[in-house]
Amino acid sequence: MPSHNLAHIQIDDLDILGYSVAGEETVVALPQLDVCFDIGKAPDQLISVGHVLLTHGHMDHSAGFAYYLSQRKFSGMSPGTILVPANLIKPMRTIIDAWGQLDGNTVPVNLVGVRPGESYGQMFRLNPEVEDILGTYGMEGADGTKLLTLGTISTGGAGCFCPESALLKALMRHLVFKRDEIVIMDMAAGVEHLGRGTAEKVDLMLIVGLLVSYYLTFRIYIFLEELRADLGKVVREVALDQEDK
Repeated sequence: MPSHNLAHIQIDDLDILGYSVAGEETVVALPQLDVCFDIGKAPDQLISVGHVLLTHGHMDHSAGFAYYLSQRKFSGMSPGTILVPANLIKPMRTIIDAWGQLDGNTVPVNLVGVRPGESYGQMFRLNPEVEDILGTYGMEGADGTKLLTLGTISTGGAGCFCPESALLKALMRHLVFKRDEIVIMDMAAGVEHLGRGTAEKVDLMLIVGLLVSYYLTFRIYIFLEELRADLGKVVREVALDQEDK
């Protein structure tokens, strides 16, 4: 029988499990992302989640962290990773050591202290600072036009493109709204830039395809027309013959 009766909310493909009563317990987990915000009293349903993001040290948010770590060891799992405000590292290590002495065993843990604005691993800022990117990394042509190139995934197992997409989205917002620049984006074939919203600020979108693959190009155009109400964009289709290419 589960130790907790956790609420369950599903948003798209993500399951959100949690329980929160002020002063009693707070724990919210996204199992597919392997992350838990605060740990409460360490519900047994969430012991398998490998990363805990501790917002602060109040007992209703953090009381179960030592039990969480010991249960992972007992179950043969890898040590849990707990990200905490940097000022909590020392007192948490004191607690872990004390529990180890009481239990007669070491309690393995990957304890990471973080400060505001810092990131860890594949966790990234959704609002990165972008004001100096164009001036620092842009290649300027003879006419004053500046070119920026965004890399891509080049090896298998390199992970998702989420941090890069967040950076691009913030940069586009800055260039279009704050600087009122004219921006031309050459995007890879596909609709990922639309789904991630990195192209949400553009005024006109062109789909360029060869006549030899015109049917595929037209299908993409029809699909984007269906998304146009969500995007609020004007979509145009351009087909080229082989000589134009």
